[in-house]
Amino acid sequence: MDNNSYAIIFSGMSSAYILVILLTTTGGWYKLSQRYAGEPGTVLYVKRGCSAYFSWIITIPYRAALTVRLCNNGLVISVFWLFRPLHPVIFLPWPAIAGFNKSTTLGIIKAVNISVKDTPVSIKFYGRAAKFLLEKLPLFVATQAPHQSTER
Repeated sequence: MDNNSYAIIFSGMSSAYILVILLTTTGGWYKLSQRYAGEPGTVLYVKRGCSAYFSWIITIPYRAALTVRLCNNGLVISVFWLFRPLHPVIFLPWPAIAGFNKSTTLGIIKAVNISVKDTPVSIKFYGRAAKFLLEKLPLFVATQAPHQSTER
């Protein structure tokens, strides 16, 4: 390879890195991770390969890249280890969850929307993550946050 090839590869990798940083900050992951960083308690349930949308300024999809852990003191969301340097682990204590609701179409669960107190960021889990959370979340937040269903 000549020097031009190395320059093109380096500039492409740099551009991709900058793009990931911009998407992380505008999608809300960075905002949540800065506000809700902490140590989770005892992990009770784990689901890997989860999918979700993070919305703040723009909506960013995380398809099958998340691990969701339900702990005795909160909800932990992390990304695949390869992307962890740009995505610090998010730890949402149960009192920080303002509420959650499910979206269904013709009785089929489409998503679980989680709203977080004191932040404009919303998280919408879908697919098997939504089913997992609908089974387990009421066990933890039933006494702390209202939940509702939105049928279409």
